[in-house]
Amino acid sequence: MPMYKIYSLLFLFVLSSAISFFFESWNPIVAQTKESIGARYALVVGISHYQDPEIPDLTTAHRDAELFASYLRNQLNVRIEDENLLLITNEQATEARVATALDWLFENRRPNDTVILYFAGYGMERNQTTIPASKLYFYDTPLGMNQVGSFDLFFQFQSFIKSRKSAFQLFANFYPLVVSSELRNDSIPFLGIDKLEKPFKNSIYLNTIHEKTFHLSFKELSDAKLSMNDLVLDGLLGLADKNMDRVVTLKELDSYLKQQTIIEEYWPGLLFVACSPKMKLLNVIHSKNATKLKTASTYLPSMLQFEISSKENVVLQKVSDKNRLLFQDFIVAIKLGHLLEPKDRNAANLADALLAEQEFASIYTDIRRKLSAAFQDESQQALNAYLNSDSRELIKRQKGSELYKLYPEYLKRALDLLGKQHFMGPILKAKQLYFEGLIKRFEGQRSKDFSLIEAALELQLHARSFEHEAAFIYNEIAINFRILGKKVEAQKNFEFAIENAPNWSIPFSNYAQLYIEDDLSKALRIAKHAIRLSPRNSYAYNVEALVYLKSKDYIRAEASFLQAIKLDPCYIDAFYNVACIKSLKQDYKAAKIYLESAINCGFSDIDFAREDPDLELFRNQVEWNELLGSVLLKDKK
Repeated sequence: MPMYKIYSLLFLFVLSSAISFFFESWNPIVAQTKESIGARYALVVGISHYQDPEIPDLTTAHRDAELFASYLRNQLNVRIEDENLLLITNEQATEARVATALDWLFENRRPNDTVILYFAGYGMERNQTTIPASKLYFYDTPLGMNQVGSFDLFFQFQSFIKSRKSAFQLFANFYPLVVSSELRNDSIPFLGIDKLEKPFKNSIYLNTIHEKTFHLSFKELSDAKLSMNDLVLDGLLGLADKNMDRVVTLKELDSYLKQQTIIEEYWPGLLFVACSPKMKLLNVIHSKNATKLKTASTYLPSMLQFEISSKENVVLQKVSDKNRLLFQDFIVAIKLGHLLEPKDRNAANLADALLAEQEFASIYTDIRRKLSAAFQDESQQALNAYLNSDSRELIKRQKGSELYKLYPEYLKRALDLLGKQHFMGPILKAKQLYFEGLIKRFEGQRSKDFSLIEAALELQLHARSFEHEAAFIYNEIAINFRILGKKVEAQKNFEFAIENAPNWSIPFSNYAQLYIEDDLSKALRIAKHAIRLSPRNSYAYNVEALVYLKSKDYIRAEASFLQAIKLDPCYIDAFYNVACIKSLKQDYKAAKIYLESAINCGFSDIDFAREDPDLELFRNQVEWNELLGSVLLKDKK
């Protein structure tokens, strides 16, 4: 634990004890009691580590969430019981899990109950338009979040408040997303904080984000003191209680925060706090029992227990041994990704068995949500890998992996579990249709059946009707148009994909390939930009090589093809094209080696190779006959 965080914890203990001693010497104003304000429920989210390797880690976001959860659990008059508090950090905080946790937060709430939402993590970009941020970075959100549909956490929180008329408290500790110089989009102007909208009227904020912040290096970001969480806790513990009435109001907290001296360069971030306008109290100061404030480490359970909420744990303590083991098997199946397979012991079947047991009646909804989140997470991983230009995922797509047939079913089941009216419904439906269309395209390319490509296109157009800004859908629409020979439509949709995700490498790669026949200089320029955006994009190197090949610059073409093979050791097209270059350079032994590698990786269109003019010289050599003989021998076996 960093030294400043240890000092902060010690300060919390000393401060709360001193305040308790002071207030015990006189009769304080009686604060609202637990009975008068109803029950309190809290969802606390903190994310320091992200799945996308392009997103730099934060230092304290998850620890801030843990400390805030401990603070809520140890309030004297209005403390939150374990079963009413849900803490989610790092890899647990996927978009699907946070969405289902938000469902839990508002489930069966009474009008006088209070709901609390806390979020710490990346939440500000150069083109931000609202406070709190419209779309946050969850653990599995890719760097270019517009590449993939995501739900608006605070908008949905606000929607739930209005429909259920709940009293609320909202705490957000945002960090700006600072990216590498290669990924910065200088064409997007920085929006000054004073110009931003505040959807929660009864709110305050403390801002240290400015244009310079977005040009910090990774090292400067990691060296900065990123957490402003301590300021909020210090204020809530009593430093903001200016009139000494043992109550911290929103106005008092605002005044306290604005009096703090902050060096912006070393403390980039934005604190946002809001509460229900009718709520007179923001929080109640601790009594002498505040010295029992637990550190975050005492709150965190073991790995398996971490998958089980406090509410579920209470139920598990009362069920039979057989049912307890059944629930544990369900959790393990989810952790292993055994959602629909094997048929006799998968998470879906185990969930059905749990839902048939009366002992689990009080957590039926929790079980359904947990399974729905697992279905969403699994399919999201495949999509994220593609968005991150992961070579293994690109290989799966080139080969039309059978795994893709699982994802539409996963998403359909997730939607069935949540209900079609759920706020995640449009996003899940869009992704379901996207994967269905992807499968159709794979089948159409394998069989050279253009009717399947047209069917795939229709599915993607339907998906677009649910998600208008999803770059991955526009990219797939364009690919289908390109296969069908409709260049103008393909170009327009690649441009839509780029507009929605200007830092995503894949659509640039595809866009470059459109110009190989018409404008080689433009094709090369776009391909190189795709490589700059993602040096691990093997497809971009392959397109760059095709441009060089068309220009008859065989040395550069071969180097780019070999780079693609380095990233993707079984890149069929790259192996085949290097074989063509070797044939043109009359290096027939090498041509045989590379063409044989392409065949071993799955190339099977020998008739195409027999007609390819680039292989004409090679076909007249003994090496060609040797290779052809070995292929025919394998076919017989």
